Amino acid sequence: MSIANFDTRNHPWSHHNIFVDVTVRGLFGIITVIVFYKLGEVMEALTAKCLVDFAFAAKLVAIQHACRLVLQRSWSSITFFSDCKMAMHGLIGRKAPIWKSSGVFDDILLIFSGLSNAHFCWISRGSNDIAHDLAAWATFSSCFKSFFVGK
Repeated sequence: MSIANFDTRNHPWSHHNIFVDVTVRGLFGIITVIVFYKLGEVMEALTAKCLVDFAFAAKLVAIQHACRLVLQRSWSSITFFSDCKMAMHGLIGRKAPIWKSSGVFDDILLIFSGLSNAHFCWISRGSNDIAHDLAAWATFSSCFKSFFVGK
């Protein structure tokens, strides 16, 4: 699987490019994280089901999972892509846009501060189709796991 033709290539890519998305069903957020190498090959993906209070919190939990994955793998040169403008702008500006989410938000910033050469980037919903489709599939299939694809 490759992302070479997606319009996200108009944004600067790093060595590891991480796309996140979520679907919310009742009290649960089904999160997806997909990692691409710089040349566009899928490296790894994961889906998880998490208890969330509201949709924005679910978006942040997806980003939090992505940050923790990067920390566990000791990756550097990372760009996090999300179609949640409020989350991306808040993280770039280092200010939680919704006070109820400040705990997860602060955890993301703490992890992010320890990462080497990491960036947040907002992309349109259409540019995040691959993560969105995986979230929909995981929700429909009730499949929550890690997928190791790449090198």
